[in-house]
Amino acid sequence: IPQTTTSTTVTASPTSATYGSNVTLTATLSPAPAWGPPPSTTGTATGVMIFYAGATALGTVIFPSTQSGIPSLLFGLTQSSYNPIAPVASTVERSWDYQTNITWSDINTSSENYTWTNLDNWVDKYLVLGQDLVYTIGKTPAWAGPYPYAPPISLSSWTAFVTALATRYAGRIKYYEIWNEPNSYATWCDAATCTTNGPISGTTGLANLAISAYSIIKGIDASAVVLSPPCNSWYTGSAENGATWMTTFVADGGVFDIFGFHGYINNPGQAEDESNIVANVKNVMSAASLSVPIWDTEAGWYSGAQPVLPIARQPGFLAKMYIIQQALGVARFIWYQYSAAPQWGQMWNNSTGDNANVPAYNTVYNWLTGATLSGSCTLTIGSVETCNYTRPNGYVAQAVWETNSTGSTYTYTYPAGMTQYIDVTGTVHSVSGGTVTIGDAPILLGNGPIPAYSATLSTTALPLGANSVTAVYGGDAYDATSASSPATMTVTVNG
Repeated sequence: IPQTTTSTTVTASPTSATYGSNVTLTATLSPAPAWGPPPSTTGTATGVMIFYAGATALGTVIFPSTQSGIPSLLFGLTQSSYNPIAPVASTVERSWDYQTNITWSDINTSSENYTWTNLDNWVDKYLVLGQDLVYTIGKTPAWAGPYPYAPPISLSSWTAFVTALATRYAGRIKYYEIWNEPNSYATWCDAATCTTNGPISGTTGLANLAISAYSIIKGIDASAVVLSPPCNSWYTGSAENGATWMTTFVADGGVFDIFGFHGYINNPGQAEDESNIVANVKNVMSAASLSVPIWDTEAGWYSGAQPVLPIARQPGFLAKMYIIQQALGVARFIWYQYSAAPQWGQMWNNSTGDNANVPAYNTVYNWLTGATLSGSCTLTIGSVETCNYTRPNGYVAQAVWETNSTGSTYTYTYPAGMTQYIDVTGTVHSVSGGTVTIGDAPILLGNGPIPAYSATLSTTALPLGANSVTAVYGGDAYDATSASSPATMTVTVNG
């Protein structure tokens, strides 16, 4: 397995102390080890740092210790069962599309008959990578209903499957999503016989399916989390209006722990249009007095297939989708899709391998994870958008780009104290002279490099005399043998 080379340093404050007084030990990893399947080379450290005084363990600190800022949980990806594991810093995997036969209709091939092999493989594959799992329940089996995207004829077939599913994967699948894009004629009922808004009839309506699933899942696994049906088409003027559908669903008693939506923008458009989509989501929630986390469980370039966003602009679009949604309060965003067709956010294909969207994903992950957004993002003169961030020990940064640009550039006067910027490829550039040229791909200005990850332990347990203090890092979840050499220093304790 490719390994990430790390080095550990340890400092103490003070280095000469009185017996019984507090000493703060700080171990720093440089560079931050990989987060994500090999050969990922960017991200935040995972694992444990152990501090010793001689052979005596003083305590442990679990990485990442910077999670007081933006959590790594913001970042997710839908991947295909048929293609390589993406070398990106994803913390969540969603089951819908491009998977090997793991829908309700694939598993529950006849009444009381379940074939779990493919779903077992999917769960095992991503759990070993440390991923949270979102399983989307959908597609009615032919024996249970008239169409794959129609509700079942009897509620009992649904409750039997949900019961079997939650029982088998209790403690393994953490998140359950009820259906996929039910506001669309293509994915909820047949256009000739069904409407798109709310339940269709009696116990066959999606609100009733959601109520039933919520009760069953929670009764079997109290730690499980249920997501709402994720509607698409939240932009103004859509014929399949997600806001209208979800308003009806909630009024009909639909229940959930997380408000899920699909943040595709209208085609053509800009990543900045996401602000209107999130505003529409929040308006529905406010009208229904809902206060739950918001997740975008699927989005790529556009809502339609054509035209595909020009290749040169794709990395910047991807980075902005994460920056903008985080700033608007979206807690998790699952990019769609690693190996799909080009119009669906493609990051890899079998002819050329990974494209420039992979380093863009990992770069924006590194920009945001552990940072703290200072206030709101701001649109300034010249259609320039800025988002300001801080980290401990005086680090400040600013993501900046020219909004709605189609290739034009802008000379931007950056804040005093900035010494460098990082572009969406992860390349670092020095700055001087007070201005920098920007376009519609964001850059991250900073007053220095993004700080290395550190672990801090405060202790009063050091004995008298010269203490050989050691910090030992054993490697992270993916690079278990990539431990740093122990870092050692001497702390003298006086009587």
